[in-house]
Amino acid sequence: MALAPSPLGRILRADLAVAGRSGTLARRMRGTAAAGRCRAKTGTLTGVSNLAGYCQSLGGRLLAFVFFNDGLSARTAHRLQDRMAVTLAGY
Repeated sequence: MALAPSPLGRILRADLAVAGRSGTLARRMRGTAAAGRCRAKTGTLTGVSNLAGYCQSLGGRLLAFVFFNDGLSARTAHRLQDRMAVTLAGY
C-alpha cells in the first residue's frame, strides 16, 4: 500500500477500469457497492482469470486486492471476483 498514496499510485489508479463504469469492468458490478468505488485490471486466459486493483470502501478505507482464479470458467471466475469486490467495497 506504500504506492497507493503516492503521485505514481494516483496515476496508476486513474488508468484502471472502473467497476460498472469503464473499460473491461463497464458491465460488471453495476448497481452494487463496488460500482464507481473499485478500479482494477482484469486478466483472463483459458482456465485462468485474475482481477487486481483497489476499492474505496464505504468506511473510507482504500483497500488493495488481488484475486487469482484457476480451473474455473471465465464466467464463474468473474462472478466470484465480482462478489468479493462488492464485499470489499461494502466494508
